[in-house]
Amino acid sequence: VCRDIVDIGGYCFAWVAYVENKGIVPAAYAENENGFLKCLNKIISDPEHGKDAFSNIRTGEVFISRSINTDPRCSSWRREAEAMGFKGTISIPLDISELGSKGLLLIYSNQEGVFDDEEVKFLRELAGNLSYGVNSLRTRNERRRTAWELEISLKKMHSLLFDCTAALASSLEIRDPYTAGHQKRVALLAGEIAKEMKL
Repeated sequence: VCRDIVDIGGYCFAWVAYVENKGIVPAAYAENENGFLKCLNKIISDPEHGKDAFSNIRTGEVFISRSINTDPRCSSWRREAEAMGFKGTISIPLDISELGSKGLLLIYSNQEGVFDDEEVKFLRELAGNLSYGVNSLRTRNERRRTAWELEISLKKMHSLLFDCTAALASSLEIRDPYTAGHQKRVALLAGEIAKEMKL
């Protein structure tokens, strides 16, 4: 998605971020970020500037700056953005909260005055599709993990059942040495009879 935004949309940088306890974590990006993402996490963790950076994570609203150079909301990271040649930006929240995390789709332009109403509408739809895709992938991975855990648990139960049966058989043999090994011999005979009967 990030690659298509850059290649087809003509923007200079796009990235997807997840919001976790350790801060903003880049999940994917297209084009060379030259350390921009790393410096943003430092800005966010700075109590003086961090309260303004990515405020739409909390509000769930789309953030648009058509001129990073003059927008006071971009002051905490303006220097880093200008060094990258970013002139405009949009940040769209991703609806992945049902899976316990928040996300953002962030796009930067090397031109001012971009992100008109039609662009914003299209990018919001794109973000909705991206949210759906991320939710679907996470749900599928969660199901796979759960199925794997159930399979491991079932194998453990089978092993435990076999061990219990073997222990019961051993205790019976100890109690009555005259019939020791009888269960095993009956099982072998039953198996051979079944083979002859093509069962």
